[in-house]
Amino acid sequence: MSLAVCVLAKNEEKRIADCIRPALRHANEVIVVDNGSEDRTVQIAKELGATVLFFG
Repeated sequence: MSLAVCVLAKNEEKRIADCIRPALRHANEVIVVDNGSEDRTVQIAKELGATVLFFG
């Protein structure tokens, strides 16, 4: 069985790592759906191994 976690984010650079790291302990995949971040949210998510999709 596999588990994916989906996170909706916009300008969450201060909190995104604290969300992704624990999720990766339990899930096979973390998907971050970014809604137009203007900070380092996308970069941090990718560095941590999340799949990043864009919306908006």
